[in-house]
Amino acid sequence: MKFTLADTTERYRSTLTRMAPGRVAALGESWANAPLAFFFGADRERASFSVRDTLVPMLAEDNRMLNDATMRELLASITLEDRGGDVAERICDAYIASKPAPLAGESPEPPLPHKRGWGRAMPPVPMAPPAMALPESPRPSVGSEDVASPDTEVVVVGAKKPTSPAPPFHMVRVFYSTDRTQTEENGKTNYGGRPDGEGELQYGECEVSIPETHEIGNLESPSFLHLQFTPDPKKHVMLQTVLPLNEAVFFERVAEQVSKSPDGDAFVFVHGYNVSFTDAARRTAQLKEDLKFSGCPIFFSWPAAGRLLDYLADEASVIWARGHLETFLTLLAQRAGARKIHLIAHSMGNRAVCDALDRMSMRTASPGSPILHHLVLTAPDIDAGTFRQMAAAIRSNASRVTLYASSKDKALVASAKIHGNKKRAGEPIVVLPNLDSIDASTVSTDFLSHGYFAQDRSVLDDLHALFTLDTPPSLRFQLKSVTDKNGSYYAFRK
Repeated sequence: MKFTLADTTERYRSTLTRMAPGRVAALGESWANAPLAFFFGADRERASFSVRDTLVPMLAEDNRMLNDATMRELLASITLEDRGGDVAERICDAYIASKPAPLAGESPEPPLPHKRGWGRAMPPVPMAPPAMALPESPRPSVGSEDVASPDTEVVVVGAKKPTSPAPPFHMVRVFYSTDRTQTEENGKTNYGGRPDGEGELQYGECEVSIPETHEIGNLESPSFLHLQFTPDPKKHVMLQTVLPLNEAVFFERVAEQVSKSPDGDAFVFVHGYNVSFTDAARRTAQLKEDLKFSGCPIFFSWPAAGRLLDYLADEASVIWARGHLETFLTLLAQRAGARKIHLIAHSMGNRAVCDALDRMSMRTASPGSPILHHLVLTAPDIDAGTFRQMAAAIRSNASRVTLYASSKDKALVASAKIHGNKKRAGEPIVVLPNLDSIDASTVSTDFLSHGYFAQDRSVLDDLHALFTLDTPPSLRFQLKSVTDKNGSYYAFRK
């Protein structure tokens, strides 16, 4: 009896199509050999690839968890159809033979659904099965019509060498600290738009998928104009996992990531108003990707409501968060082992950052040792007068301070009106000693001209030169020097 790949993969593909119809069409012929590598464990690398890089994201996209029950369903559906009964029995025998017997008092696993009254216990399927040695016995010749005994090795006729196609996305790990309330969404950890009731910092790490089609400056999301209603990791930047960590483990993992960086550095992103935890994680991953940052990416997520009409509520929340940010930055400087810590603040997030640094300056024992290497304030939604008063204290906590502003920033114009036409530090540009002020009015960005720090290639290139090379603005090719009634500052070339 010949056992071909078609015998063992036909039902396999049918089951995957039912489980995750949105992904199967893109898998291609590479799946033909995946079941064999997966069952026999003969090629551990390909088996691991099948599970980690293809099955996990595929099932996650369709809200399915890859667990023992899911894999049991897959195994059963693959092996118990068509002419695969004998193949299935040998696979099951070899698989069970490779596992240790249950310990005393352990309950046996549920039996594998059977066609011939097997009644054997099927052990849980591991995420990456170890290589299994099948019993040595005479190998049936290719083309033999005789059914080999259960102790003989299964021969697969016509098997081609499996290939591992590049997945359509890759994962970026980012770390977080937050004072939001922890929530559960569809069985997954997330954080909502309310302050944590205990007022305690929480820590963890996230995995964010970046599509291989990602374009610099673009935070790819579903578009109603393109009839895209659900996220797709092949096309969109997606938050895949959130893993809470206790404080000690968090800083251990951050320190480990920092130690792997050539410069021993990390950056912290502090988002603005109307930003959810999910979008803060996505933006942080996009910044790491587009800046080609080799260090440790971290974001501090204060409890912005994530709704356009909650501006005043967010103002209260950002004030509440400033003490927590101060604590986090202090701990990060003490325990991350970083030679350089950079911080990027956007919009209303600048208020928490400036307040925290101002408070820190009042208790810093050694003013000559700034906690930050580069402090970048982008589109700061903070009162210009207040910023001027705090500027000296802020500069004492950073080796270099850079401010990006745009005269086209409609969001800051609206904020000024809400606050009685008081000018914001981001519009018009504020010029002060020892502050690198950069006019970004000429860069292309979204309708509001408020997210240019992460959307425009010129600004991202400028940040890359700043973080990676410590290049001063006078030597950054995309900038030009400007002197007018506001003073001397820099602007992007048109």
